[in-house]
Amino acid sequence: MKMKSFKRNLILGMIVLCLCLSSKNSFAYTVDWNLINDDFNDLSLWDDVSIGIGGYSEIDPAGQLHLDSTVVADANAGIIRHWVAGGIPDDYVIETKTFLSSIGTGTGNSHTIQVGNGTFRLWAQLRLDGLFVLDKNDVYNEVGTDVVQVGQWQEWRFVVSTDNSNIGHSDIYLNGNLLQGNVQSGVLESPTFDGLTYLEQSSYNVHTESHTEYFRMGTLSTPVPEPGTIVLFGIGLAGLAGVEVRRRRKKAKQ
Repeated sequence: MKMKSFKRNLILGMIVLCLCLSSKNSFAYTVDWNLINDDFNDLSLWDDVSIGIGGYSEIDPAGQLHLDSTVVADANAGIIRHWVAGGIPDDYVIETKTFLSSIGTGTGNSHTIQVGNGTFRLWAQLRLDGLFVLDKNDVYNEVGTDVVQVGQWQEWRFVVSTDNSNIGHSDIYLNGNLLQGNVQSGVLESPTFDGLTYLEQSSYNVHTESHTEYFRMGTLSTPVPEPGTIVLFGIGLAGLAGVEVRRRRKKAKQ
């Protein structure tokens, strides 16, 4: 019976430790929203730089950024608000929550997020046919499959970092779940774009309308273990400690 108990504790301890070490959620990164943290109480820090399009941008009665694009015949036009954040590092995090009321098909219709830091520019488009991110070769690549939903709130997070070639890469999350990791998401940019953050909506021959509850940008802080991971790790260590105590007692009796 003692040998069975010994083996049971040994196996339990090893299993729990393996679960701790292999879990994808072993560490929760906290974010310091020290660059932009806006719940859209007003638009005083978001300049209106819209070009060649009918429509408007406003804070709606619910306290959300409302972008409403009317039908136009120019795919290069757009309702645009930008924030001059300044000092954006090569590694940063963006989080925003959006609701697309309507959007048309094709590349001319989208809700777009752009961030530049003078090295590279993150350029992500929410289209009817999916999320598309611009790579270093000015090519839009779809992330996931048809993940953009009209008529639903969706929370997007981009964890952006740069490599030794000054090319940006993103881990992209949708509603708290990893959608795709290491997405090349940095078109090379001139220093004149440093610090500019754009929320843009274009509408080409189709009415497009969106609401944004908040927009945040900040930097990652030191990862800290999640409480659940600490508990599991403690259980694993306790199991292994029990095994060691039994082993020593058995050795002492011999």
